[in-house]
Amino acid sequence: NDYCEACNIRIDEIVNSYQALPVSKKSINSATNTLLNLLGAYDYFSGQEFPNYKCVCYRNSLLRTANELADWISKNNCDKSFTLKSRINLLQTIRRERPFSEEEIEQIKDMIDNKASGNDEKFALYLLLNDQKYAQKLFETLTVKDQDFYRTLPIFHFAHFQKSEQAE
Repeated sequence: NDYCEACNIRIDEIVNSYQALPVSKKSINSATNTLLNLLGAYDYFSGQEFPNYKCVCYRNSLLRTANELADWISKNNCDKSFTLKSRINLLQTIRRERPFSEEEIEQIKDMIDNKASGNDEKFALYLLLNDQKYAQKLFETLTVKDQDFYRTLPIFHFAHFQKSEQAE
């Protein structure tokens, strides 16, 4: 993840850069990839000892920028099939900042109950609620390829169950 290695990235300009682009499926996909990289870097730095205040500020700016970018994606998403995933990404930035409000918890439960939600999305939603039991059950219904993919995503940071090596 470049955000873990490079020190010359202007984190504070990322959202402005996307806001300057015409909103399209391509710009939303690019912004989403950037968002996931920001969250991955934030999670990486969350487990690190920091030698100085500048490093702590950098880590905090990663999350602040991720939150702003997730909000922008959620508000500008032009791909209706991606609406739930963009909402999940916004919620995972919030979860890293603070506990969910009762209203947010109810929204997550409504998304789980939504018939349009697939097992992969429900898996992510149960992780956000810290319901490890149901998250693991859903994770195990995914193909090995999908399990491997989800292990690479920042949402998997919230998985604290026994991570099976293959789907049953």
